Amino acid sequence: MKFPQIATLAMLMACAGAALAQDQAPQDATATQAVRTTPTTPVAPATLERAVQQAVHAVDPQKAKVIRRLLEVTGAANIGQQMMDAMVVAEKQSHPDVDPKILDRLRAKLDVNDMLEMVVAIYDRHFSTEDLQATLDFYQSPAGQRVLKELPPVMKESMAVGQAWGRQKAMELMKELEREQQQAPPTKA
Repeated sequence: MKFPQIATLAMLMACAGAALAQDQAPQDATATQAVRTTPTTPVAPATLERAVQQAVHAVDPQKAKVIRRLLEVTGAANIGQQMMDAMVVAEKQSHPDVDPKILDRLRAKLDVNDMLEMVVAIYDRHFSTEDLQATLDFYQSPAGQRVLKELPPVMKESMAVGQAWGRQKAMELMKELEREQQQAPPTKA
């Protein structure tokens, strides 16, 4: 059985975990060591898990409730689930030599609720309870509901326009480079 792709995927997930842990500022020395470790240096999973758990448990329960409600109203949980599913499908497509059962087992381990608990800790660090409540109030309003409904097509259209704009600018640059090359004196061999 071939494991290089699984190892690569595991390394990417570990790097993401290490990056998350670096933002957590845990209190014990072992977890602090993990925070100072670069993402390319292996860190014991238990150390990272402890750092994440400390951050998750440090969130005020009332604030955590507001954050979870905000994530629910904005559809973040659904997006997280879709991203995890898409990641596994992409891995299956890009690495057909890896036994699909292994990737299915990985998918089974990816519980969106676990990830959401870590996201709660991130929101806790960046926003006050008042800011979160005001944001939640907005997204629950008719205007906020329209924003949530229209953001996906706005993002899709924006990406399409951005890609077309980028292609146009690349073509302009190619033409400039061609003109410069035609105008440049020939080089001596």
